[in-house]
Amino acid sequence: MKTQNNIVLITGGGSGIGLALAEALLQRDNVVVICGRDPAKLQAAQMRYPALHAIRCDLSDPAQVSELVERLRTDFAGLNVLMNNAAVMYPHPRFWEATADQIEQEIAINLTAVMRLTHVLLPALLQQPEAAVVNISSALALAPREDLPVYCATKAALHTFSRVLRFQLKSTSVKVFDVLPPEVDTEMTAYSAGNKISPQTVAQETLQGMLRDRYEVRIGIVKTLALINRLWPRLAESLVNH
Repeated sequence: MKTQNNIVLITGGGSGIGLALAEALLQRDNVVVICGRDPAKLQAAQMRYPALHAIRCDLSDPAQVSELVERLRTDFAGLNVLMNNAAVMYPHPRFWEATADQIEQEIAINLTAVMRLTHVLLPALLQQPEAAVVNISSALALAPREDLPVYCATKAALHTFSRVLRFQLKSTSVKVFDVLPPEVDTEMTAYSAGNKISPQTVAQETLQGMLRDRYEVRIGIVKTLALINRLWPRLAESLVNH
């Protein structure tokens, strides 16, 4: 998959991994559109990178998704890369103490919104000579962490969705990439004191994986974790949780 001269939509592109992907793609002469819920983050991203296009959109709201898609059809008709990056995470050490709103929001943004946006954009992507859906999943899709039951469940579902979608699209022009980073140093993981990699590392390895048509992009220690999980699942879970 070429990583230059594309028209790319990145969800959750105002900060963290999404903004790092936007920066890396701009450096490769792509047209980059970011969307997100926070107008202040979008504005800050545009001030930092004036070539960026930003659209405010709450992906959990079907009406706003429809508006986003219409804007893309009008102003970015050649869109050929969708990067599903937006996610939220609420730690629930005791699941029964989680609020219904937190649970519903994690599922809505991390999974339902990805499927909804992919579903409505696929007909346009299929018209392009080369296109891609890039899902930013997580190492926790392979081995879950005990304090993140909903987040891990959504990322595991996204991992499976990517595999099935890749199978369905194997004879088309659309490639499906599944990116599995370890813990990343972003605002979302500020509460955690674990070892983290930078969003820039995720962005660079994601684009290298796309360039090489490596459809499951395991980043850093996730390469080892995947092997351990295949041979000794309990050990993998123990490593993730301790």
